[in-house]
Amino acid sequence: MEVSIAVISLAVSLFTLWVTYLHKGTVKMTHPTIICLAFEGMGGEPKVFLRTLLYSSSKQGIIVESLFLKLLNNGLPQIFSVWAYGDKGLVRGSGLYVGEQGVEVYHHFIVPKTEKDYKFLPGWQTVEIYTVIKGKKKKLCSLQLEITQEMADTLSQGTLGIFFDWNPELNSYLAHTEKPSVEKLGKLLR
Repeated sequence: MEVSIAVISLAVSLFTLWVTYLHKGTVKMTHPTIICLAFEGMGGEPKVFLRTLLYSSSKQGIIVESLFLKLLNNGLPQIFSVWAYGDKGLVRGSGLYVGEQGVEVYHHFIVPKTEKDYKFLPGWQTVEIYTVIKGKKKKLCSLQLEITQEMADTLSQGTLGIFFDWNPELNSYLAHTEKPSVEKLGKLLR
């Protein structure tokens, strides 16, 4: 009996050691509550921003080197490789510690300045979000959004952006466009 208790105690201790110190885990992401397709400032670079929680599946946490977003419009990809994050002012992404409690902020993705002529076209969009950890990329999620012709047209007429708000009851995004105002520009694009 005493040997059985000792074996069980050793097994529990080894499992605790593995979970606490040895298990590397991975970064995971909750479903974004908001996704916006817009332009940085008025008529600037194309931009996608979203709000989500990144969290680690390990006790020790993980260092994320970078995030990037791939937007596929009817199968044609566009990489949004410039990453910034934050709630009160943006910080250019150059590493982020993600612990088991997670990090909940807005993540902004902008196309490189060499590709600023990109336009959001109507049709079904596949939004793929990737993380890079130790030089290896991993897809965090893939979402489907639809841009109507009317929505695409309004972006070229000075609309602030196309907003997709997650509705958990319907298990889908509800889309709307918003016109620019000084207050909204300050809150949403910074």
